[in-house]
Amino acid sequence: MANGMRVGKWVIVGIALTAVIAAAFVGGRLIAGQWIIPAANRELHVEPSSLLPQGEAINGLYVDRVDNALRIGTGNVEVHAVFDVNGKPTGEFNSRYDGPVVEIILAPDTKLYRDDTDIPPIPSDTVSSAPIQQVVTRIDALDDLTPHTTITVWGKRSGDRVDADVVLVQIH
Repeated sequence: MANGMRVGKWVIVGIALTAVIAAAFVGGRLIAGQWIIPAANRELHVEPSSLLPQGEAINGLYVDRVDNALRIGTGNVEVHAVFDVNGKPTGEFNSRYDGPVVEIILAPDTKLYRDDTDIPPIPSDTVSSAPIQQVVTRIDALDDLTPHTTITVWGKRSGDRVDADVVLVQIH
């Protein structure tokens, strides 16, 4: 009977030790911000700016630029912000595309806009269905483009090339 009680004590000590180690591991990962906390899924309805064309556009992710030619990756374009454990953006992004690369030719008369729409933070419990008005600002140059910049182009398309009439950038 004494041996049975010793074995029982060691089982309890083992379980307690395992729980302490697991709690330390989880706590360490949370403090280090190494776990992704799922964000609330929500749909936003953005009313397009009246300054932009209403016709068909080409959307893509900035790849590179040489002189007056931009290249954008098209297809399913995704840009995701990375958040810390407190739900605050870290300033980092993950982005990808899975379609062909399209060349965008900029002319001196191409109109350039930057998307300055203020998207509200993710609400904790409720999702607003009220539309958000898109805010765009006319710009003179396409500076500060990053691999996470999304680009929308309106113009004349010929194969994998577009002569741009209007370009809208959303810099992440």
